[in-house]
Amino acid sequence: IQSSPSEYYTDDRVVTVPKYETTSSEEEEEERQPLQDQQSSLFVRIQRNIRKIVRFLLRVDVASIFFLIALGIVVSLIAFAMDIFIDKLTIGRLAMATITDYYAVNYAAHIAYCLFFSMVSGFVVHSISPHYSLGSGIPEMKSILSGIVMNNYLSVRTMIAKILGIISSFSAGLSIGREGPFVHIASCIANILLKIPVFRNILHNHFMKNQMLASACAQGVAAVFGAPFGGVLFSIEVTATYYPVGNLWRGLLTSLIGALLFFLSRSYISEKSTAMFSTTFEKIPTNTLEYALFCVLGIICGLVGAFFVYFVKLLIHLRQSFTLLRGSRYVLIGLVTLLTATLSFPIFYLNGSAHDVTKSLFLHKDIEDQEYLILTLILSFMSKFLLTALALILPLPVGLFTPVFICGALLGRIYGEIIDYFLSGIEGFDVVKGGYAVVGAAALVSGTTHSLATAIILFELTQQLNYLLPVLIATVSAVATANFFQISIYDMILKLRGLPYMAFIDQREVQYNPRLKYSTAQDIMRTDVHFVTMHSSIRAIYHLLQNTKHHVYPLVESDSNMVLIGSVQREDLLSLIRKYTDHVQLVANSQHAQLPTSSPSPVVPLDSNDMVPPETPALIREAPTSPIQFIEEHSDSDLANLRPQFMSDTRSRLVLSREAAAAGRFAPIVRIDGAPFQLSALTPLVKVYFIFSLLGLSHAYIVTRGKLMGILTKKDIIKFKA
Repeated sequence: IQSSPSEYYTDDRVVTVPKYETTSSEEEEEERQPLQDQQSSLFVRIQRNIRKIVRFLLRVDVASIFFLIALGIVVSLIAFAMDIFIDKLTIGRLAMATITDYYAVNYAAHIAYCLFFSMVSGFVVHSISPHYSLGSGIPEMKSILSGIVMNNYLSVRTMIAKILGIISSFSAGLSIGREGPFVHIASCIANILLKIPVFRNILHNHFMKNQMLASACAQGVAAVFGAPFGGVLFSIEVTATYYPVGNLWRGLLTSLIGALLFFLSRSYISEKSTAMFSTTFEKIPTNTLEYALFCVLGIICGLVGAFFVYFVKLLIHLRQSFTLLRGSRYVLIGLVTLLTATLSFPIFYLNGSAHDVTKSLFLHKDIEDQEYLILTLILSFMSKFLLTALALILPLPVGLFTPVFICGALLGRIYGEIIDYFLSGIEGFDVVKGGYAVVGAAALVSGTTHSLATAIILFELTQQLNYLLPVLIATVSAVATANFFQISIYDMILKLRGLPYMAFIDQREVQYNPRLKYSTAQDIMRTDVHFVTMHSSIRAIYHLLQNTKHHVYPLVESDSNMVLIGSVQREDLLSLIRKYTDHVQLVANSQHAQLPTSSPSPVVPLDSNDMVPPETPALIREAPTSPIQFIEEHSDSDLANLRPQFMSDTRSRLVLSREAAAAGRFAPIVRIDGAPFQLSALTPLVKVYFIFSLLGLSHAYIVTRGKLMGILTKKDIIKFKA
């Protein structure tokens, strides 16, 4: 057989082999070999590309994107369904005014309709969630997003009570809004979606969970108004002290989905403009005097907004002073509903829908069919102001954005009518009365909530940018004026309800408050700290868990030097006890199985005094014999006095656990956080406050030269500042 050398390539190497004269079967084998190499190479390339795709998906956080999309869709669908119910029931209430030809009968039917639905709202809220579904919901979300744990505020029961309550309250004709309650509803939906197994990693990450809840707040505004950018900014201003910029795209994504579905739903219901409060202004203000007048209007709205906050605070104190109003919710609901229905029945600006009222006020032409226009507008403004303030103290789900918006539009229209009456004769001065109504609506909401995002929301609601500069001038003036006299309406409600929240500390407050200026962390820290040492036995850890209820414990080197090593979660210590009890029971069962079958007695006889006492937790009571008692009675076992091994390295911990499981022995390994938040005892309180607010900390350990001195919690700081 003759042979000649030939070459073939394997990966990056060139191999020279002799070439032989082969038979046909060998030639077929050589033809199949390159095909197999190609298939193998293709499989390797597919695997490599799959790894790249997986790494990319992990980098962009697909779970959070899917969560935001699902959140936007679910919230928008619920908002759409609520809009349909509210519109139908509102049409039914307005129909009561023309049910017969007799005014008295129509008035009585209107009163009965409003009273029925207000009582339904009170009954639903009281039956399902009497404590957590009241009010706006924005103060509660402000407290939750600051790091305070508030159980049941985001539960399914709270969401159902909020939805049914807001529908019934709107049907009763109360002067309320739905923006604040829907922010709360969207947050409840987000909390429910987070419990789906796919989003479990987000739920267990405190920082990511807060980001999703903040995005839900923005989605709540976008789903009601169709204002994605304004919704994001409004949620930032009213719920956050510090906001991570990296979360901005998440809020915008879910808000854009909500706004898209909002516009699609409105086009499905009606073929009219998708702008909620449409305007048709063509003239842009160019007169310097008119810009000064807009600034004056902003100052007036700031003063009115500050007075509104004070008036609501006064009403809350008055309600708490009267036993009848404080003890029976239905009496207060009935009185306010009766007053609202009586005043709103003959007045269009009080009884009409928000869309129709603002459309009339935003007209750039004169309002027709009004003989005493100024008087009607003034009476409507005063009545709306009073009814809105009274509605806010009711034990019902209530919001304030829309009614305050209408109050501002009424005030701005009054201001515009007065300006037109006195200055219409000036050459080159053309007053657009509806423009003042638009500016007044945005300015009064800003003066009440201290939020500049109202201007952005107004632009998105009206789709009108001609009045961009006047609106911004008025809103800035209103916020500056209101800040000088009062805190925002949300902060006032938050303080009166006693909700924990770390508000922003102004430098002026620090300068004039020596208590804040000169205090340090050691002045307010707690020294009664329950801790775990590196030498703690399982028995000691068991007794510590029995006597305390903390979620996390500091880990120190020893009782003598108190050097802080890290922190350990209560769940991890409970897991250690469970593994320990399981192992003890397994040992007991194996020893019992090795005894002669004729012997009916256990390893160690137990009398009645050896039984587990009733107060022993279920963790131990589930076993026939207490594991600690079992070990104490066996001199050949020292597991109860065994010291667990505390480790922060995840990889090493897993390796040791697997080796112990393979060997069938008990390995007491506990996971720890090797870098808990710790502050020097001499850290100024202002700096401590800033760190807690910025990072959303719930607690921090106070150390001196590495030794644990005490613990400082968010509640301690809030209590000290109050």
